[in-house]
Amino acid sequence: MQDTQFRMACPKCKSYSFTVRRDQRAYVHKSQPFELVFSCRCGKQLFGEQIQEEYDRQKVIWEQEGGPVIVEEEPLSEAEQERLHEEERRKEQLRKAMEYRRKYLAEKRRQKEEDERSRREEEDRRWREKVAIVEAEGQLLRPTKPKRTTRLSALTAVPEAPGSKPREDERPQEPVRKVEPVSA
Repeated sequence: MQDTQFRMACPKCKSYSFTVRRDQRAYVHKSQPFELVFSCRCGKQLFGEQIQEEYDRQKVIWEQEGGPVIVEEEPLSEAEQERLHEEERRKEQLRKAMEYRRKYLAEKRRQKEEDERSRREEEDRRWREKVAIVEAEGQLLRPTKPKRTTRLSALTAVPEAPGSKPREDERPQEPVRKVEPVSA
């Protein structure tokens, strides 16, 4: 597939993985091409007018050949092929290990949830059995709140002596009789 538009390639490695940026330290009075810095991943750097010259050179070649600068890849050596194969094998092993770990953790989480659910169901079953036994005996007890005492009331409470009269506020009150008006 040929490109329909010209793209500059790195003059050293012929790849397109480079950046062109403006140099922040450039003078304001210099022309724009002097501000540019070309940096490729292979380590090649071009500055200022070098970038413009290289661009023009590659553009002329592209126009003469009617297409992009063709990058011919050299065949890889056996050592390089072995290294790439080993790297791919390691990546595949790592991918399988991560997949196994994900499945293992999902199974552990599912098992933990299952155990928790069965524990709750067992507790509920035992509670229902206890309630059924109490109901069968007719001794259904209603839970009551214990009388709330504060620390101060517990410290100031005076125990009553046996045979003493209850205090005024503790005496049982006589029920008030409701009197209905007499109709004539």
